[in-house]
Amino acid sequence: GKYQLIGQGRQTPACGAVLSAYNSCKAGKVNGEDPLDMQQKWLTQRVNKDFNKIKAAEEPLRALFYTAYEGVKEKLLAIVNHDFGDGNLVLLGGILINMPRPYEDHFCPLMFQISAAGTPPDDLMSAFSYKAPITSTPLPNKASIAALKQSNQVFAWLDMAPAPESPCFISLHEHFPGCVPGQVILQRLVQALRRFNVTPQNTIFGHSICPDEINNAKDGLAYTMREHWGSCFPMGGIGGAPFVGKSGFASFTSHVPDTGNVLILFGPHVAISEAGELGKYQ
Repeated sequence: GKYQLIGQGRQTPACGAVLSAYNSCKAGKVNGEDPLDMQQKWLTQRVNKDFNKIKAAEEPLRALFYTAYEGVKEKLLAIVNHDFGDGNLVLLGGILINMPRPYEDHFCPLMFQISAAGTPPDDLMSAFSYKAPITSTPLPNKASIAALKQSNQVFAWLDMAPAPESPCFISLHEHFPGCVPGQVILQRLVQALRRFNVTPQNTIFGHSICPDEINNAKDGLAYTMREHWGSCFPMGGIGGAPFVGKSGFASFTSHVPDTGNVLILFGPHVAISEAGELGKYQ
């Protein structure tokens, strides 16, 4: 959970807010009443809700960030609606993964759906599926399966991802199976939405992610999404939860074109170091 920014000689936590919430729970400091720290209070209480499950997990930090994702998703689903018109609501949720240089930040998609008023959502998660070649050799873990995928080998060749045999690669795919570089997420997203006629010309884009500057770096997923879709309405507070609330969502969707669409990227973020340490960024 640490990230080393350009110009820093040390690693820093990422996401610091989520890790701080977890540490507060471990110390029994759950009910702070600082009126100037309301977002952190909510995040701490949400982590505390599943604290025993997180603590008992084989990899507590991995469980922590999946819990953070569930918290962000719950809060987002509580405020979104189709009151903006006849167009589609597209939700892309997952965990943003801040990678060490020169690798591109990755994204682990956990939800991708499209819906319109009065109709059940279509699940589009298959857009991010890629099956490894069949092998007769038993595969010991998720990282071994990921290493067989030609796409991951090409990503490493392009310096978009770590080499398949590296500690960083193993940690990345053991903790977040199915993750891919941000540029790949964008391209697969665009392709999947083409048949629904969801385009930059008729769609507004917003995201509910942590405002940490590493999530908005050039060529990161949030940046490339904004470049493609034309603009962005930021909805997220620390940890990624949509603290703009129902009023913020209403303000955002008041900008949608007639019969247009709304696209939202959401989720927490976590860093992985070159040595494969979860929550550390260098």
